[in-house]
Amino acid sequence: MSKGQIDYFLFKSNSEIINKIRQIDVLDTDPENTSDHVPVILTLNSQLKKVREKATTIIAKPKWTDCDHQIYKEVINKELPKLMQKSKGIIEKDIKNLEKLLHKAGEKQQSQSIEEKSKSNQRERRYGMNK
Repeated sequence: MSKGQIDYFLFKSNSEIINKIRQIDVLDTDPENTSDHVPVILTLNSQLKKVREKATTIIAKPKWTDCDHQIYKEVINKELPKLMQKSKGIIEKDIKNLEKLLHKAGEKQQSQSIEEKSKSNQRERRYGMNK
């Protein structure tokens, strides 16, 4: 049985990383390593830049049983033709815009549904107080 050793790190030829290589170690003498593969460690001289994370928006899944389907459909039917006119044939952008429209429709129906429930509760309280 023959063995060969291939230890390479691939970089673009114009990469700045090549100039930052401090050391490359092949850990082939570790007695605890019973594998045919050996760890290779590349150490770089580099400074890390602190990057602020973008705020993420978490959108809750709609409860379709509580959804006002009519309002949802109205918003989509009103806005979809505008989206189609604005389309420049870039699929990724069109999908993002469609996703925004669906979220907008969901938010609209939800806010109107909450308003209607609130008004209904107020009417019930008034009616209950007049007994």
